[in-house]
Amino acid sequence: MTGMCRLARIIVLLGGISFFASVSLAQAPETNRILIDYSAPSNPAHRALYERLKQKGALERIQMLLSPFRLPRPLTIRTAGCDGEINAWFELDSVTVCYEYIEYVFESAASWKRPEWVSEHHAIMGAMIDVFLHEVGHALFDYLDIPIFGREEDAADQFAAYMLLSLGRQDTPQLMAGIIYIYLNEAGVRDFSVLNRKRLRIVDHKQHADVHSLPLQRMYNTLCLAYGANPAVFREAVERGALPADRAESCADEFQQVEKAFRKLIQPHIDLDVLKNVLSSDTLSLGRKVEP
Repeated sequence: MTGMCRLARIIVLLGGISFFASVSLAQAPETNRILIDYSAPSNPAHRALYERLKQKGALERIQMLLSPFRLPRPLTIRTAGCDGEINAWFELDSVTVCYEYIEYVFESAASWKRPEWVSEHHAIMGAMIDVFLHEVGHALFDYLDIPIFGREEDAADQFAAYMLLSLGRQDTPQLMAGIIYIYLNEAGVRDFSVLNRKRLRIVDHKQHADVHSLPLQRMYNTLCLAYGANPAVFREAVERGALPADRAESCADEFQQVEKAFRKLIQPHIDLDVLKNVLSSDTLSLGRKVEP
């Protein structure tokens, strides 16, 4: 046997050993792989918010909601101070929601400008559920190697909306109203009536270059999915002019498109028995603290 042949056999042998070693070290996907972390805030002004979230078991509820997902490795859900930045993100196997963003949600919900069609409670709950599910959507796309045809931020919005609409909660319309309100607030719009006025407004061109759709686009997309999921429950959105009638015509198709993608790409990674237990419990209620 020549030296080149021996070298080739050694390379193949080492490659095989490396492959089987990596397979043996790889962890099989499992449920209940969500870790939580209430990071102590660096800003003393956020201390009361930090204590309130812990007392209500906010992260424990998200942890339970996500427990049916079979994940190849742990995912940490955390709240943290972000040096004044109102933000949330997924990075390095961790979802982080800033205390600054949560503070913004609480302040927006308590504002006198909040319209009568959404309560302070649901303005908080809807926005909080949405931001965590949105960032978890990014995490699942990475963890489960989910292909995305389009912008990832839009796909994460669709994942969050579909998840909430699929929980079967009686107050789903009110929670959706909370999400719609936070988008309107981000756009600087108090109510839908303003959107129906014809007016000229200069928009910063940099907003069109952002990875996220504009707040009003996100609002209409979310509202369309809700109407497409259940036109009877969300018919007032069209009747009040919140959702334009010409957009409403295609909402059932839009919802079915998202539902097909979820069932084909994500549902196989959900333990349905664990899911039944989660859905039978009052996971997202703030009435009592959920114990891990």
